[in-house]
Amino acid sequence: MSPTVPDTLKRVIVIGSTGAGKSTLARTLAALIGGVHIELDAYNFLPGWETRPVDDMRALVADAVQAERWAACGNYGKLRDIVWPLADTAVWLDYPLPRILWRLTRRSLARSITRENLWNSGNRENFLRQLRWNTDSLYYWAITTRKRRAAQYETLFASPPYDRIHLVRLTSVRATQSWLEAVRMAYPERSG
Repeated sequence: MSPTVPDTLKRVIVIGSTGAGKSTLARTLAALIGGVHIELDAYNFLPGWETRPVDDMRALVADAVQAERWAACGNYGKLRDIVWPLADTAVWLDYPLPRILWRLTRRSLARSITRENLWNSGNRENFLRQLRWNTDSLYYWAITTRKRRAAQYETLFASPPYDRIHLVRLTSVRATQSWLEAVRMAYPERSG
């Protein structure tokens, strides 16, 4: 059974493992629904990879999600009570671990080579640092949090208050592409 496109698609949260493609999908969805892209990492990270104080981050995100239409991306439990109650749809990128690691490797290598400035913060990824097994490594996060998050999401979406959110669980890149095409067809006035 393929995932369905909800009748209302105005405020979307994109979740999933580190490296699954949350930001890319949220950016695409924001354009398709005529909304803003809210990248939660951009609210979290300050220059030098410092993290923004939680109260400041929560205030900034609370302001951002007041927009009429948006697609937000990220797995921040400390923001769930601000973002999720306003979402009508959650898109969960639940890809197999080998796919996630492949995507993460491609992305991290590209960012390292191009010296991409992440979130206008001056922060840049260093691929070799990602290979170290510690909490600074995206591989560490992808591998150690995937199963725990999956169990957590299954529980959260099965009970109030989040059971009212239309959940789209995508388990492959092909399923994601098919679902996006269905969104384009369902919302042609915004995606054209």
